[in-house]
Amino acid sequence: MKDTLAHATEPSRGARTGAARLKGAPLALARGAWIVSTVVSLGLLVVAIPLVYQQIITPQTGPLCADSRFSPAQFAALHAAGVSPTSLAVEIIVVQIFTTLVYVGVGALIFWRRSENGVALFAATALVLAGTTFSDPHWLGASCALRAAWPAAGLLFELLGVVASLLVPAFFYTFPSGRWSPRWGPLLVLCWIIPTLPRALEPPGVNDFLYSHWGFANVTAGLLFASLFIAQIYRYRRISTPEERVQTKWVVLGSGLGLGAAAAIIAGGAFRGANPTSPSWPLFLPFWGAAIQVFFTLIPISFGIALLRSHLFDVDQLINRVLVYGSLTGVLALFYFGVVVALQRLTGQTQPVLVVLTTLAIAALAQPLRRALQRGIDRRFYRRKYDAARTLAAFSQTLRQEVDLAQLRENLLEVIDETMQPQRLSLWLRGAPPAPPAPPVPTSEPAADT
Repeated sequence: MKDTLAHATEPSRGARTGAARLKGAPLALARGAWIVSTVVSLGLLVVAIPLVYQQIITPQTGPLCADSRFSPAQFAALHAAGVSPTSLAVEIIVVQIFTTLVYVGVGALIFWRRSENGVALFAATALVLAGTTFSDPHWLGASCALRAAWPAAGLLFELLGVVASLLVPAFFYTFPSGRWSPRWGPLLVLCWIIPTLPRALEPPGVNDFLYSHWGFANVTAGLLFASLFIAQIYRYRRISTPEERVQTKWVVLGSGLGLGAAAAIIAGGAFRGANPTSPSWPLFLPFWGAAIQVFFTLIPISFGIALLRSHLFDVDQLINRVLVYGSLTGVLALFYFGVVVALQRLTGQTQPVLVVLTTLAIAALAQPLRRALQRGIDRRFYRRKYDAARTLAAFSQTLRQEVDLAQLRENLLEVIDETMQPQRLSLWLRGAPPAPPAPPVPTSEPAADT
């Protein structure tokens, strides 16, 4: 009898999400709804781009309907800084086209490969609508451009944005199995309605309050986005199967990087006093806003990998590297800026020599700090791998000193059981080869005559 080790294979396409396949009329209706929503949202966006360009390069009076619309005072700040409104408008439109292509491209790929799967089709619809309408008031402002020319088209575009703002959190609250868990997830989805309602449908004064209290709006949005990760962590620990946990890691990794970078950028802008009502806002938007939009493209990319190629890469290793180097960057940045700010407070000015010394100190601390963070993260989040590495290191030391074959056999079995934890474990040792037959001994008697 011979023991074999079964290799884990990637689950079938239908088993990756755990959702039932759509068939017949429901499948045709779902595919038709995706095609219609894609054509309508993309068509309205393309029609709105020339109108958006004209609005961006023209000073706006009265309440501003999007973050990319500027007052006369903000235009004066642009001209004082030597920034052309035309180049600013072109940059905003180009970034919007890039992000839309990423969202819609990933959504179309999922639709093409997995449209028979309910969860995949749901994700494809959410990505298409999110890429065209989700962050529209904070970047392009296509809805207010359409509203000025064709009120019905503007209202339709805003309603598609509301649908996107409900589909995206609903996807997070139900991914990857397609079932609501926790059961109060739909109540959280309803909390996303008020901040995203069209101006014509929202209660009086809500939009003006959120626009004038920019910090409160950002904190509320941060809590809503945090609920998405809390739901995924809850499902990961309580509900998900091993295959679903791999998919969850991809979604949390990409979304965490995108939203975390956006939160850091928004916090940095708030520290610098950047908000849509400040005169210097047009100087921040081309850099801060564009960076946020680009980082947001990590979200659809993670969706696509989770639904199509979740086993293609080692997601645990990627998460480990992100934790290590993200923590290292944050610690070194805090150290650098803390030293620079402290020197400015003490001396009243920045000393170039001290700044150079601080930079050299950071360069010297980078590698030791990285190794310390690596050990700490391995101990905290990858305990099994960390213990296995220590066990193998200790066994390698024993291997150099042990000469007793029986004791070495016991040590080897113990190490394999501790690090790999197999269901059955056997060890066969090849015995000593049999001795060759002895050559015949010649006799001294003469051979008999024949």
